[in-house]
Amino acid sequence: RPKKSLTRQTKVAVAVKGAAAKFG
Repeated sequence: RPKKSLTRQTKVAVAVKGAAAKFG
């Protein structure tokens, strides 16, 4: 299920982005 995988990938990307902004 690529859709589910994509959603997970996006979620992870958002989390990483948020962490980067928080620590950045």
